[in-house]
Amino acid sequence: MNTLRPLLLILSILLISEENSSAQAHDSLDLRLNLKKGDRYELTSSQKGTDFIENEDGKLKILQQTDSRFLVTVEDTLKNEVTRLAYKLESISITMSGKNLDIHVETDDFSKCHSTTQATKKIVADMYALATVSIGRTFWVDMNKRGEAIRTDVDSIYPEKDDMTQMIRGSAKQCIQTTSFAGYPVAVGDRWKGIGYLNQDGKVVSTKSIFTLKSLDKQFAKISSENKGWGDVTNASVTSDISADFVVDIPTGLAIETHYIATIDAKREKSPYSIISEMTVKLVKQ
Repeated sequence: MNTLRPLLLILSILLISEENSSAQAHDSLDLRLNLKKGDRYELTSSQKGTDFIENEDGKLKILQQTDSRFLVTVEDTLKNEVTRLAYKLESISITMSGKNLDIHVETDDFSKCHSTTQATKKIVADMYALATVSIGRTFWVDMNKRGEAIRTDVDSIYPEKDDMTQMIRGSAKQCIQTTSFAGYPVAVGDRWKGIGYLNQDGKVVSTKSIFTLKSLDKQFAKISSENKGWGDVTNASVTSDISADFVVDIPTGLAIETHYIATIDAKREKSPYSIISEMTVKLVKQ
C-alpha cells in the first residue's frame, strides 16, 4: 500500500485551502484607521491652480503653485475610536504669475524669493515675514475610524486675516485626509456615500462624495471619489466638481498618496471667479 498518496492528497488540500482563504481575505475588506501613538510621517503637498477673475479691467488669469511640508505625529487615541493627529508646518513656498505679476516666496531660503517689479518686492518681503511666523505652528486633527476628519483647531492656530496667512491656512486644510471608508466590508467595484470637504478662501465647503474601491491587494487599496459641492464663501455662492484618487495603506488606513482635480465656480456681484486646481499629497513614515 502506498502511504505517500494520502499524505500528498492532504497536503494538496491544505495548500489549496490556504490559497483560497488568502484570496478571499483580499476579495473584500473593511478599511479602518489603525494608527500607533508616537508614529510620525512626513507630509508633502503640491498644488497647481489657475484662477480666472472678472473685474472692470476684464477677465484676469492668475497661475499659482503652493508646495508645503508638514510633520504629522499620531498624538493619542481618544474615546469612540477617534485618533488625534498633530500637523506641524515645516516649510511652504508660493509662486504666483499673471499680468504684471510674478512672485515667488519660500520659507526655506529668502534668497530664492523674488518678484519682477519694484512694486511687488515689498509684497514678497511682507509675504515672507508672515509665512516664516507660521512655520513651526502645530494644529491637531481628530479622525474617526472611517478615516474622516471630524474636528480640527486649524482656524485658531492661524487666526490672522492677512492674505498670506489665509493661504497657509487653506493649504493646511487641504492637506487633511478626506477619505471616507464605508464602515463595512467592501469589494472591488463597490460604491458608498461619504462626506468630503473642500477649502476655499480659508473656509470649509461641504461636499457629498461617492467613493469607489478600484483595486485591492495585500498592502494597498485604491479608492476614487466623485464630489459635488456647494456653499457660501466670502459673499459668494460656490459650486465645485472634484475628483480624487487615493492609495490607502491597509494596515494603518492612511491615504499615503492622494491626487485631486477640482473645478470651482464662485458667483458674486463683484469679481466673480473660477478656479481649476490639481493637487497631490504624499505621506511617508519617518
